[in-house]
Amino acid sequence: MPRARKIIATENNIGSLDGLQSLRGTPLEELYLSGNNCSFEINYRKRVFAALPNLKVLDGIPRLPSDNNFDDVETPAENSKCTIL
Repeated sequence: MPRARKIIATENNIGSLDGLQSLRGTPLEELYLSGNNCSFEINYRKRVFAALPNLKVLDGIPRLPSDNNFDDVETPAENSKCTIL
């Protein structure tokens, strides 16, 4: 996938964002991970954009100014998820 510009991996039971660094040097511009457990992780969008600086669209939503603030991005504790009420 070194030349992929768009990856659609929705609803594929992806549990973590650990492998994103392997896509860092690619021309990837669009990534779709919605419907996976990893999309519920704390700071999901910020963590994805921090790992993939060339990414322009995540889950169909263009990169927002708030996605560029990496100061408060931490790797959450293992199995940490946000709660949807």
